[in-house]
Amino acid sequence: MARILNRKRLRTAKGLVFTAYRVSNLRHSYGIESGTAHQKRRSEDIYTAEEAADLLGVHRSTITRWVEVGLLRGSQMTPAAPWRVRVTEEDRRRLSAGDSADGWLPLKGAAQRLGVSQQTVLQRIKAGELQAVRVHVGRRSGWRILVPKATPNQQPLLFDSSNS
Repeated sequence: MARILNRKRLRTAKGLVFTAYRVSNLRHSYGIESGTAHQKRRSEDIYTAEEAADLLGVHRSTITRWVEVGLLRGSQMTPAAPWRVRVTEEDRRRLSAGDSADGWLPLKGAAQRLGVSQQTVLQRIKAGELQAVRVHVGRRSGWRILVPKATPNQQPLLFDSSNS
């Protein structure tokens, strides 16, 4: 709580920064019960950003970015509060470290194959239109995307060699 109040640049009545002790005293003085930090999770797949990062093998800032772009679902009680992130089994499979199967293309290759920008490919992943997994090779990580073959009612892929 002190961290949230300080991030919002709020100060005590005497102009001091908030500490855990000062927040505790305020809660006690005004009869305010402790917050959600001591309550059990509503669901087993809800984690803090740090826990989600450990679970998926990435940095906490990556989790925050994935929530902001919609790859993961998360919420905050108030701006600057800690993230509560939902990580399902499907999210783990899709975003955790691992090798991709044959036929899956990196982001750049998928964009070239589809004839769209890399950002468009990421938007299609977010919308669930494309299947993708996050893979790690050493210290590097990247996307592997399954690019489907053209269907009868769909425009053929721009760089598909079978259409030549």
